[in-house]
Amino acid sequence: MDRVVRGSAAPVMQTQRHPVVSPTTTVSRQPRTPKSFSVKEKLFYVLVVVVVGLVVSVVAMRNTTIYVHNSELIELQRDVTNITKQNAILRQEVAALQAPKRLIETGIQLGLVMPTPPVPTTGPAVAATTFAPAQ
Repeated sequence: MDRVVRGSAAPVMQTQRHPVVSPTTTVSRQPRTPKSFSVKEKLFYVLVVVVVGLVVSVVAMRNTTIYVHNSELIELQRDVTNITKQNAILRQEVAALQAPKRLIETGIQLGLVMPTPPVPTTGPAVAATTFAPAQ
């Protein structure tokens, strides 16, 4: 069979040679037998499978742990948000209940009276009024 090989010059014709097979020579094909693995090769492959299985198991376990912790974190953040809102509401209630005007009104409704300020019996104000020099 002829084929053309192109180069930088003009095309060159080459012929392809086929091997010569004599008609008296017969080639007998034997069926292929599967290659048998040695014991060392078998142990090596088993070890590789076990190691890969362990690595996959560890990665899956870590991913599961991360997922669980993320779920717990989301739940805790939701709880913190709810408790913060409740805390703000309770602080407003405490501030409203501690207002002096409200305490006075509630005391009057209950029949309580405001105490009169005590008269000082000692101190500089008493000394000035008691021992004033007479003129």
